[in-house]
Amino acid sequence: MNSWRNIPVQHRAPLLATATAVAAATATGWATTAHRLRYRTRELHNAQHDQVTGLLTRAAWDRAARLAWCRHDSVAGLLDLDRFKQINDQYGHQAGDVVLRTVALRLARAFGPVAVLGRYGGDELVFITRWQHACDATLPARLAAPVPLSAELAIPIGVSIGISSPGHHTPSSAITEADHDMYQAKRVAHAPPTPCKREERKAK
Repeated sequence: MNSWRNIPVQHRAPLLATATAVAAATATGWATTAHRLRYRTRELHNAQHDQVTGLLTRAAWDRAARLAWCRHDSVAGLLDLDRFKQINDQYGHQAGDVVLRTVALRLARAFGPVAVLGRYGGDELVFITRWQHACDATLPARLAAPVPLSAELAIPIGVSIGISSPGHHTPSSAITEADHDMYQAKRVAHAPPTPCKREERKAK
């Protein structure tokens, strides 16, 4: 404080102006850096998440699945929307996007934050979750409830779900089993996933 008083009055104004300019430049630099970080974070998020469903992209899901995989408790699953092309043709692609988003949200709510969810491509969603969640008997009906487009219109949908057995060493081998199981489910409408049926028989 005393050193400031010792500075001649005529010299104080330039010093104050310099200090103010330095503070403004520093603040601008911090603001620019923060803006760039936010922009980069959004870029990374968008690169890793599907723009329609908000779920992980296939590549991002593959990486996350390897990190989250637990051989003894994890199962992988695939979900395919039945007659999705007909929905797009009849109601339009925007309606198809609404259906995809709605089913993705239902899947997220059903499995909770511990699940790893992704869009594998087209109308196919992929997930890793715990065995007891995947084999919930109410899951297919909850996922396949009609999707409301407006107060007057709800689109009827169907889903086919395939689930792996627990015990796979890697997510990729589990997905191979789930894919086979999903196409079995398509051939027998509304049939529960095969691994779930095997476990039900064991429990009996």
